[in-house]
Amino acid sequence: MTRPTGPISAALLAANVGFITIGVLNFAAEVSAPTKTFLTFYKAMGALSGKVAIAYTLSAVVFLIFFKLWKDKEMDVMKWVWITIVCLIISTLLVFPPAIEPILEIIKG
Repeated sequence: MTRPTGPISAALLAANVGFITIGVLNFAAEVSAPTKTFLTFYKAMGALSGKVAIAYTLSAVVFLIFFKLWKDKEMDVMKWVWITIVCLIISTLLVFPPAIEPILEIIKG
């Protein structure tokens, strides 16, 4: 008897949402000083505190929703693994200064 793969897919989807959220929020904080200030939930940690708190919260909500929806379903886990790899690459580029600095220079002028 095989177990449904929906819960694994839900976990991968939630992780992807977290990765991309951190990347997008990092980029937004670099583009906009008010966004960086807004994301500073804990002053000693800076804007990272807000980025991580929002990403974790969003990931948890997505996981709970999709776990419930997909708990008995058979999903293509390899598709989700490849999507996860792509999301990791994109989110890494969004937090890697040499990758975003040229874009930031164009945006900021």
